[in-house]
Amino acid sequence: MNQDLLLLAIIIVGFVAVASFTTLGGGIQRTVITTPNDKAEFGVIRIQQSTIRSTRADRVINPPPPVAHQDILARSFSLSMRSAKSRNINEEYVDITYSTSKDAPPVDITDWTIGDNKGESYKLGGISNLPGVLPTYNQDRLVLRGPIRIHAITGRSPIGENFRLNKCATYFSQYKKFVPNISGSCPSPSREPGQDGLSDSCYKYVKTLSACRIPTDIPLFLDNTCREFIQRNASYDACVKLHKNDSDFYGDEYWVYLNRPEHIWSDVRDSVILKDAQGSVVKSISYQ
Repeated sequence: MNQDLLLLAIIIVGFVAVASFTTLGGGIQRTVITTPNDKAEFGVIRIQQSTIRSTRADRVINPPPPVAHQDILARSFSLSMRSAKSRNINEEYVDITYSTSKDAPPVDITDWTIGDNKGESYKLGGISNLPGVLPTYNQDRLVLRGPIRIHAITGRSPIGENFRLNKCATYFSQYKKFVPNISGSCPSPSREPGQDGLSDSCYKYVKTLSACRIPTDIPLFLDNTCREFIQRNASYDACVKLHKNDSDFYGDEYWVYLNRPEHIWSDVRDSVILKDAQGSVVKSISYQ
């Protein structure tokens, strides 16, 4: 009987010891060793990415907020009232200047408007890069690339279209008045090739021809060869044909006409307001 009690006591003590060992973290399941990551360099087990992210988050410095696109445009554009107070609609104009580097992204302002402080706005519209040559007027978008000046004239175009300045455009001034004036010097006919076959009298006459002017009083004694040379070289169309591929053919000015029957801006006090295609104000100036 005593032996049975002794055996029972030993069994109970054994169960209690096992239970205590498991509770204290010394159980068999706690002693299993995880095998190294077979993809880790030199057997090193890397910390999970989520742990790294949470650790680095405290050290990240937030970058400054990007400059708003509208702020960039506001700094790039400027306005000048020029002749805004004129009562003549063909002489009333304001200047829009786009100042930026030549490698800056182009800006399409075809659908932009310009207006006054009464809330009236007028669309700038398209332009012709080769005015007076192609049959469709204002067929090109008004896209600014690099530093540009736009003359926004209230009235109608003397040649029926908005246009970009080119090295031959001063020919237009022979029979039309432009405000502001078209400036520039066309290539002189006396410097065009093909003069070796001209007579001496024709050669001397060609040397007297003014640049950017179609001759209207050609002497009767000049032969047909001479007249043909003049026709091929002394006109706007001829100038464009000969020089449209020159690297300096296009200028950095645009003439844009708003086609209004009456003046826009007050001759006392007013504002000139430039808005983008969404109606947001890009730039404005006031005068009095």
